[in-house]
Amino acid sequence: MRISVKIKIADKTYDMWANSTEEEAIMREAGKIVDEQVSKRMSQVKGEPDKVEILSKVCIDVMVARLKGDKDLDTIQSEVFRRLETLQKLSDVSGQ
Repeated sequence: MRISVKIKIADKTYDMWANSTEEEAIMREAGKIVDEQVSKRMSQVKGEPDKVEILSKVCIDVMVARLKGDKDLDTIQSEVFRRLETLQKLSDVSGQ
């Protein structure tokens, strides 16, 4: 199932496609966040804002947050697996 999604960013509408209603909701939320960040940055610029520059900076901000989140998730997963392994070893020792 493909769902047509219209996302508005910086007064321009983009036609996108989602593969599920869940993905559609995520895309809409992402579009809203990006549009808010673009508007915020545009309001901070004196004179005529360069939309390409602003969009590029927002993209960098988003990717930095994503990569930090991925790194944090990897750290958490590693710690969970390490602790599960420790618990398994303790369980094996106490069960013998």
